[in-house]
Amino acid sequence: MGEERDRNHAKQTETTSASSLTATLPRPERSESKSWNMSKLGLRIGADVIAAGSASVLVAPVITMIDKGIIENASGRNTLGESLKGSLRELVSRPHQFVGSKPFALIYV
Repeated sequence: MGEERDRNHAKQTETTSASSLTATLPRPERSESKSWNMSKLGLRIGADVIAAGSASVLVAPVITMIDKGIIENASGRNTLGESLKGSLRELVSRPHQFVGSKPFALIYV
């Protein structure tokens, strides 16, 4: 009998806790009219394009070097380490040639 009373008390406590918790949570305000924020949309899109391009310019050289190294290693033309060193050397000594190459352009886009 005491166990049943303890179970009932536990159920009451859980119910009371749950209802008091939901009563204290703030309710979000609901607006009747939903509209898109179109102010300065051109600037926002421009900023997104610049951010995406910047991220791609920073990541594409690393991916290009790794991809080139894997392909050269698989073909037996060069080892992976030597290919990475050669690509890094080309990026530092002739960056315009490296950035203008087809592999870089394919990965950048």
